[in-house]
Amino acid sequence: MGESSDDPETVVWGAKVSPEFKKKVIEISKRLGANPNHLMAIMAFETGRTFDPAQRNLASPKNGPVGLLQFTTVGAKSIGTTKDELAKKTALEQLDDVEKFLAQSKKSGLKKIEDLYAAVHWPVAVGKDLSYVLYSKHSAKSKQFYDSNKGFDENKDGNITLEEAAKKVKAALEEGELYRG
Repeated sequence: MGESSDDPETVVWGAKVSPEFKKKVIEISKRLGANPNHLMAIMAFETGRTFDPAQRNLASPKNGPVGLLQFTTVGAKSIGTTKDELAKKTALEQLDDVEKFLAQSKKSGLKKIEDLYAAVHWPVAVGKDLSYVLYSKHSAKSKQFYDSNKGFDENKDGNITLEEAAKKVKAALEEGELYRG
C-alpha cells in the first residue's frame, strides 16, 4: 500500500491538503525522481499530520526544527534561508524550499522511502544499507542528534539505524491511505 496508485492524481494524505498542494507535491516528486506518496508520508510524519509550515518540533518548540520537513538551522541555511523565514511561509510556498532542500541529495537517488527520509534527516545516509547508523549515543559527533531522536532507537542499543528511522515514516505511509485523495 502507498507505493503506487492507478490514479496519478491521488496521493496518500491527499485529503488533508489543498488540491494545489497535492499537485505541487506530485510535480516536485517527478523532478526529484521520488514517489509523491513517500514525500507526503514524510511531511505528514514530520508535522504531526498537520502539514503546517510553521509546525515547530514538539520536543523543543522555541529553537527546534520547523516546517514541512522540520528544517534545522543548518538545513535552512543550506538553502539560503532561516527557520523563522520558513515558518512565515504558506505550505504551498514552503514546498519550494522542500524541493530545494531535497534536490541537494537527488544525485544519490530518492526512489526508496528510506533514501528520501535519509535526505531529510541525515543526507550522507542516502543510498546506504538499512543497517547504516545515522546517530549513536556512543559517538561525540552524533550524540546530540541521537538524544533528539532516541525515540527511533527501537532496540535500545544506543544506535539509530536508517531502518529504525524509516519505520515511523512507513507507518505514516500506511496510515495515509486512509486519507488518500
